[in-house]
Amino acid sequence: MITSLKMNGEEMIYKGKGFTFNWYRSIDNDKRNYISPDTKLLSFTTENIGNGDKILVNTKMETTLNGKKTSLIPYSVNYTFYKSGAVDVAVSIDNTKDENKVPRLGLQMAMTPGFEKVAWYGRGPQENYQDREASAYFGLFNNTVNGMEESYVRSQSMGNRQDVRWLTFTNGKDGFKITSLNKLNFTALHFYDKDLWEMAHDFKLKNNRLPEIILSLDYMQRGLGNASCGPGPLARCELPVSANNDYAFRIEPIEK
Repeated sequence: MITSLKMNGEEMIYKGKGFTFNWYRSIDNDKRNYISPDTKLLSFTTENIGNGDKILVNTKMETTLNGKKTSLIPYSVNYTFYKSGAVDVAVSIDNTKDENKVPRLGLQMAMTPGFEKVAWYGRGPQENYQDREASAYFGLFNNTVNGMEESYVRSQSMGNRQDVRWLTFTNGKDGFKITSLNKLNFTALHFYDKDLWEMAHDFKLKNNRLPEIILSLDYMQRGLGNASCGPGPLARCELPVSANNDYAFRIEPIEK
């Protein structure tokens, strides 16, 4: 796991909390208990290409979730660092042994406080999911991290934007851009999903925001469905079961 990433001299990762496997989501339609993941590093290799023109860092990991059933999810995160300051991140997730049928596949990190201004080109302006996207049009949207919150009476996972081509975070003077290289969903909040679900009530949010920004960069989330009082998601809105759920994105500084 990368614990430090500086863009224009600004630290992007908060207290070493770099990318980890992102699987948890709990909503009224799809209630989930949090399971503490057990993640093991299986391999770590580096390669210097072109006398430092680019550096490859390849990692293979395996996360086990021991709930009512057991999920064994191997995944790889491969980084390519360029002299320009850009970083390519390529992710491959194998959920063929996921007995708990987790509702999302992706990565999550904690970002340094201050990068509160968010812009993205993708679906918006409101949150959207596979089966809640008809009113979320493609466009360029601007918001703040606090503005990405929703006001549900029962606090729960929220704020996803899908089909994102690129997004930026700025703090008034510096910033960075994340560009999708194929497929990308993102969420940026001052909460972990586990904390949202455990808070239970919307009125508690304003007094429990974390200083850091919890950034989720996901391959996909399961559809929302109607299971609070009806059926779950349609089959086409379930996560694909595959040994190669692959996606990639680039992180680069915004020029001053």
